[in-house]
Amino acid sequence: MSSVQDFGQLYRDVSENIANAMADISALTVSNAEGQEKLNIIFEELKKIQKNFDEELKFLETNAEWEKFTIAFFGETNAGKSTILESLRILFNEPSRQQLIAQNQENLDALAQNLKEHASRAEEMLRNMFIQYANHIKSISKNSGELKEILESETRERLRIIEESTSFKIKRNLFLSCLGGLLAGAGLASALFVAFTG
Repeated sequence: MSSVQDFGQLYRDVSENIANAMADISALTVSNAEGQEKLNIIFEELKKIQKNFDEELKFLETNAEWEKFTIAFFGETNAGKSTILESLRILFNEPSRQQLIAQNQENLDALAQNLKEHASRAEEMLRNMFIQYANHIKSISKNSGELKEILESETRERLRIIEESTSFKIKRNLFLSCLGGLLAGAGLASALFVAFTG
């Protein structure tokens, strides 16, 4: 399997797992309004994550060339475009650039510093992206915990109502049985009274 297929499959797997989680959440029924609100928040967070993965997969499928890379740099003057290009030429040992480095060894330290700064910026951008996803996951986790508490509370309340209802039915049946026994006993007593006095 090629690299583009590997990456495509990875994004598809993540997207499918998120879709499965969303389907599971959609199947939940909560009669409590607060619980339903928590479910909706979780569902929306998952939908945002899935949208990002789907957009990145679509971008990979339409723009990725894995055999040969074409990179374009654009930006304001003195933003560091040439520095990045020169750094890449150094990194990949381009022959003409190596000759220039040999002639101008003193500039090497400055180029290395610029490369380090750009690498730090790229690292910061990646860190921010992961923090964003981590915040989505944290929100989902928090709302899941709150939803669990709401569902447990709702279950306890339903059990209490069932217990009270069952207890009432038992007491009613016992009362009716006693009343029936009293009435039957009174009828028998009156029949005996009539039999002995009559």
